[in-house]
Amino acid sequence: MLFFHANQYMEVDVRFLGLLLLALAFTSHAEVTDWIPFELDSGHVRITVEVDGIEGNAIIDSGS
Repeated sequence: MLFFHANQYMEVDVRFLGLLLLALAFTSHAEVTDWIPFELDSGHVRITVEVDGIEGNAIIDSGS
């Protein structure tokens, strides 16, 4: 009889978890940003940046 009750509680927990995850999915605040123009140079993604009023180039590296 102990296992019967444990399975019954597990079903309730799984339903509650599913409802909780569904509710959280609708509360996200993700937004889309504008595209940044870039240049592909020998496999490197190069973008134009400005630091302290000085314009230059930066390379975006994923580390992989």
